[in-house]
Amino acid sequence: MALSPAKMYDAVVVGGGHNGLTAAAYLARGGLSTLVLERRSIVGGCCVTEEIAPGCRVSTTSYIASMLRPEVIRDLKLARHGLRMVPCDPMIQVPFPDAALFLGGPIAIEPSLSSKSIPPGTPKISSGSMTS
Repeated sequence: MALSPAKMYDAVVVGGGHNGLTAAAYLARGGLSTLVLERRSIVGGCCVTEEIAPGCRVSTTSYIASMLRPEVIRDLKLARHGLRMVPCDPMIQVPFPDAALFLGGPIAIEPSLSSKSIPPGTPKISSGSMTS
């Protein structure tokens, strides 16, 4: 592959996660030529929706956009570019080793907890049926 002449940029952003992309968008909007470098084949970082099984698309590691500031959404016209906020219900799903599944949230889960640690009356799924 032949090398092309080097292009000069005013700004280089290392990392194409949501913070890097936001910074790059503001830099470019301010008139700076901006290059974003990302190691993965997909940009977005923890705000990525990926297909983990055929037909099953999930936000794999995100905060569910809770830290995406409304002024960024407005400034960058993200809705015009396809941003659609979909509320999660349930917000959290926690599987336990005894096959119980906690549905709800937000709560803090520690690895040492079991489904017996869930407060009484909290809905959970066990063996495929909803219980409380």
